[in-house]
Amino acid sequence: MITPNKLVWPKPPLKLQQKLTLEVDGRTRQATAFLSLSGEVIEMQLFDPLGLPMGSLKWVNGQAAPNSAKFLPAQISDRHILDDIVLAFWPSDALLPLMRRDLDLKVDSHDRMVSEGLQPLVTVTYSEPPDSTELTINDQQHGYTLKISSVELS
Repeated sequence: MITPNKLVWPKPPLKLQQKLTLEVDGRTRQATAFLSLSGEVIEMQLFDPLGLPMGSLKWVNGQAAPNSAKFLPAQISDRHILDDIVLAFWPSDALLPLMRRDLDLKVDSHDRMVSEGLQPLVTVTYSEPPDSTELTINDQQHGYTLKISSVELS
């Protein structure tokens, strides 16, 4: 969905602590994540509900670095999560140049949707109010929902 060789965080470095809830195939997985966005590097450290490490996801200029994230089931790749993070957190005006040309992006105050023709692929819904730190990513293409609640770290 995203053109990785153009992937650069367009803002000052951002660090978030997040609560993740992944729903796939009727099963729910939870984790705490520390997401860092800086330049060409996106890194997510994952911990189980007891605080034990579950691995990490790291991308440098859109390319996945080797990892061992136990949070993701086999059918969900690092690449799917990277696309979802970019769709959810990148400024909307910076998204269009990153998108594949055959995809459509619709953005309003509470939602972002990527579709191919009439087929929705991914929808991001931001909770009320618009500056809320909670969002839900419904990845229809890959069959999962990811709920994220974030707190910015200084």
